[in-house]
Amino acid sequence: MEMSQATRRRAYLIGLPLTIAFTLLRMITIFHAPETTSYYFLALPSFLAIQVILFFLVLFKKQLHRISLFLLLAMGSFYWGAILFQPLTGISYRAEMTEIASWVGIFYLISFWFLGTKNGLRFSLIYATLLVTTTIAFNLNRLAVVEERNAILFLAVFSLAIINGLHVLAKTVAIKSKLAWEMTNLAHQDSLTGLPNRLALEDKLKEAFQDQQSLAVFFLDVDGLKNVNDTYGHKAGDSMIVTVANRLKTLLRTHDFVCRVSGDEFVIICPNLSDKANISAVVERIQASLTKPVQLETCTVTVSASIGASLYPHNSQNPEELVRQADAAMYQIKKSGKNGFCFYDDLATEALTEAQLKLEPALT
Repeated sequence: MEMSQATRRRAYLIGLPLTIAFTLLRMITIFHAPETTSYYFLALPSFLAIQVILFFLVLFKKQLHRISLFLLLAMGSFYWGAILFQPLTGISYRAEMTEIASWVGIFYLISFWFLGTKNGLRFSLIYATLLVTTTIAFNLNRLAVVEERNAILFLAVFSLAIINGLHVLAKTVAIKSKLAWEMTNLAHQDSLTGLPNRLALEDKLKEAFQDQQSLAVFFLDVDGLKNVNDTYGHKAGDSMIVTVANRLKTLLRTHDFVCRVSGDEFVIICPNLSDKANISAVVERIQASLTKPVQLETCTVTVSASIGASLYPHNSQNPEELVRQADAAMYQIKKSGKNGFCFYDDLATEALTEAQLKLEPALT
């Protein structure tokens, strides 16, 4: 059964101080032994420092990585076993206990690559148990080496603990990075069509403006979607929108950008496209594709598109203004009967002409 976060934290707060106390006791007995190598003067204080750091991390940071539990069990168990079963006199006994460190260490390290993190952590508990068991067996038989050879075994355990910690940490960072990337994608993606959404559009426009390259912005509204929803239901309307999105993706170039900004509205950005003849050709392909009949589950429907366009830097050098201009041009097509195309320049010219026509009678 999975241990709760609160229970795990209580275990840390109880276990870590005990391990610190045992380590201090071990330091006292080792440093007063008849034979003491210089290794212990570095290893034991280092291990003690790690334990103290972990203790304060648990004390002040509730969300602690499981590596702390592993270090407590694997390294702490080694010292508990050493204190309980190793002679406190520090007298060395002839044996080859270090042979254990080689094959156990190798299998222990490999286990994390083949068993995965969770099973690797379970294996670490088995390894810690094996370590205590071998300590008991060798010391009861007076075969343990309590100086250099035992020090090598400790180095193996310590090194493997650090390697395991780095591996688990790297895996955790990778998982968190993947989740962050997925969350960012979801925030910038339309859930129905899989196309980028309005947030992604803002980022794309900023990126395009930084490159200072000419571009065309199209604002497209699907004509007839409301009739499809009213007649055949919203499920049919959603299928219609997905079909429109897929057709737009297949029509455009690889470096073009298309996004869905609302129910039946799409925005298209085409970099390095400023010639009006080429823009009109692109629009003709879009309209020809969208007016083809769409086979839904229970019916066949036909829709069209009203499209407005604005140009950078010709019409504006402001990203939001460009989109508004293309939207205004599209709205003019909707008022004029739908299923058409209009440049923002044409809209401005038409407005000027209307103003002149209204002004002429007043001047005569």
